[in-house]
Amino acid sequence: MTRVLGVDVGGTNTKVVRMDATGAIEHRSSLKTKGDEGPESFVARLVDHVSPICAGVTAMGLAVAALVRHDGSLQQAPNLKKFEGFDLQGELARALAFEHMAVENDVNAALLGEVRLGAARGAGHAAMLSLGTGVGGGLFIDGRLVRGHSGTAAEIGHTILDPEGPPCPCGDRGHVEAYLSAQAISRRASERLAQVTGPSRLSHHLEQAGAMSPRVISAAAHDGDALALEVVAESGYWLGLACVNVVHMFNPEVVVLGGGVAGLGEPLLDAARATLHERGMPGPVAAMRLVLAELGSEGAAKGAAVLALDSFNGAGIRPIA
Repeated sequence: MTRVLGVDVGGTNTKVVRMDATGAIEHRSSLKTKGDEGPESFVARLVDHVSPICAGVTAMGLAVAALVRHDGSLQQAPNLKKFEGFDLQGELARALAFEHMAVENDVNAALLGEVRLGAARGAGHAAMLSLGTGVGGGLFIDGRLVRGHSGTAAEIGHTILDPEGPPCPCGDRGHVEAYLSAQAISRRASERLAQVTGPSRLSHHLEQAGAMSPRVISAAAHDGDALALEVVAESGYWLGLACVNVVHMFNPEVVVLGGGVAGLGEPLLDAARATLHERGMPGPVAAMRLVLAELGSEGAAKGAAVLALDSFNGAGIRPIA
């Protein structure tokens, strides 16, 4: 049976899965990325890590937290600066003697995983928003990943909701990321909490955790804290606006929400759905679903394994160049 490796290269940790052709995971492990040591050191350590599990493996897929050129090199990697311009695909193919190797942006890979194995299974038209430290996006249209002219398509996190809105980490203002990253949501909650006198469930959970986060907000909202519920509802409003833009432009049948902020769960999605129905065109909105990702923290690694299977088979889902 065909076996492939899927590798998710993150700024801090790298996840590895070995998957068979049915989608079953036979092995999972991880190692520290140590990006500051440079890509050559990373390649050497990854090769050492995966060599013992390469028996019968025919291809490898890599998901990287970076913008990826069509040749597999990394053109922009905020959390892996020393990797920019590096031919990660070529170096690993040579080191492991794999003929079939594919590199993809991590959110694109995660979306591919959800289409084949998860919440968007079987969809021919899907989009993904991954809400975490930043906000990433992915598009899957007419049965293919959309990558664009230079490999940077679907940067939904840097579409504009309000040109005079809050600053985005990229230096511009009012981007989706400025409203929906974990930091942005946590900052709104902290600012609102600072104006509250007296005890609250949000204060209680914050004291236990030590720092504000979507997890803290979710726990307080679950306890019925009014301020936390307000922050979740407001975040859902902005998410709904972002989804309206995606639905109007691309008409997906499903939009998948992933990343740590997705832990706010159905209350976040319910508020986003309300905005979708209020502000979106009735036809395309009625034809789509907004759902939570199913593959969790392994989504990008599993998607990379799917990418490897497609590379080996030479058929099926292929990225649009």
